[in-house]
Amino acid sequence: MRKFLAKRQFYNSKMFRLGFPIAIVIIVLGYGAASVYGANVFTTSPKRTLGLYNPADYGLTYENVEFESKAKDELTLRGWWIPQKKASRVLILVHVKNGDRTFPLELSKPLWDKGYSLLLFDMRGHGQSDGTHYSYGQYEQLDIVGAVNFIKAKGFKPASIGIAGWSMGAASAIMAMSQTADIQAGVSDSSYGDLGRVAGQRLGLLKVFYPGMVLSSQLLMNTDIEQIKPELAIKKLGQRHLILIHGDQDSTVPVSEIYHLKQAGGNNVVDTWVLPGVEHAGAYHSQKAEYLSRITTFFDKELVNS
Repeated sequence: MRKFLAKRQFYNSKMFRLGFPIAIVIIVLGYGAASVYGANVFTTSPKRTLGLYNPADYGLTYENVEFESKAKDELTLRGWWIPQKKASRVLILVHVKNGDRTFPLELSKPLWDKGYSLLLFDMRGHGQSDGTHYSYGQYEQLDIVGAVNFIKAKGFKPASIGIAGWSMGAASAIMAMSQTADIQAGVSDSSYGDLGRVAGQRLGLLKVFYPGMVLSSQLLMNTDIEQIKPELAIKKLGQRHLILIHGDQDSTVPVSEIYHLKQAGGNNVVDTWVLPGVEHAGAYHSQKAEYLSRITTFFDKELVNS
């Protein structure tokens, strides 16, 4: 009996010594696989078609255009150029994550009617632009700098160039303004101030995978989520101005983010509009007339009309 118990204890001890490392390897591999999968899902747009509508459906004459991002990869970006005859002011409209240039299309007509030329384009990894993944603003800010260069080549002066963005497009717009002085003023709708802070809140119980997703994004996509902080970029705008818009029922980017941006922006933020009962990037459709009035009054004041 003693021999039997000793032998069983020996085999149990041996199995433990073998099984424990194997279990650790399985856990590590599983964590790594889940992290890579999560990083890929959260940086890949599931929809890359534009759908049925274009500016002509809103009575606007337009051109299909393309230009290069100013990021090192020099991706080709594609969009719509909607010129307003004799207009000296121009707006760049930047869509939401997993959207495309059609997102601000409905707003384009009233803005054009107000005397603005417009550029709508697909950010990297979206619509018809090149790129497999998006980066929440890290490289999109340089896509926007490429858009600014396209507009300047059309003869527009930096003092007459404005930008409006939504969600990831808003975050990218703020960061782009810190990259170039050639954007005079901006409207930020539903932006985050710190992507890492928002991501941590959104993941909930899956937050355990966040470090792995950050590392996977760095290694596989050269994207550093922890460095995407529009609330730092907003401090680098000099004397230029922004208005901030957010819905207080936003379940994608908490409304608290607008207050982080406002505090960081100081005097650069000249208007903060929080809409009650409004979800993510839903302000325009909630109050169309007021939305149009606020942003056109702002741009009319901030942009030079020569």
